[in-house]
Amino acid sequence: MKITKHGFKSPLPDNDQFYINFVTDALKHSDPEAEILLNKFEQDIKVSVTPSEPSFRQHIIDNLLAAHRLFHIKIIFSKSLAKEKRVNYLVEL
Repeated sequence: MKITKHGFKSPLPDNDQFYINFVTDALKHSDPEAEILLNKFEQDIKVSVTPSEPSFRQHIIDNLLAAHRLFHIKIIFSKSLAKEKRVNYLVEL
């Protein structure tokens, strides 16, 4: 699994590291070869997940929804979710 982070401070605060581990673990079971891009801004975190196989896409979405529900974290999927190969979503801070 390849993880690329932009906009995160170094060293990572505990909450940021927890979220990165949380997303990685949720996706590891769906697609261990997926690529994850995390962009942190002042008010939100934008996440883009590129599956290694198109057939893993729906399983990735299902796992992300289930994992975020556990902690009552609302995620906002991009409007072009049905058209794109990638799974893009936003988490408001």
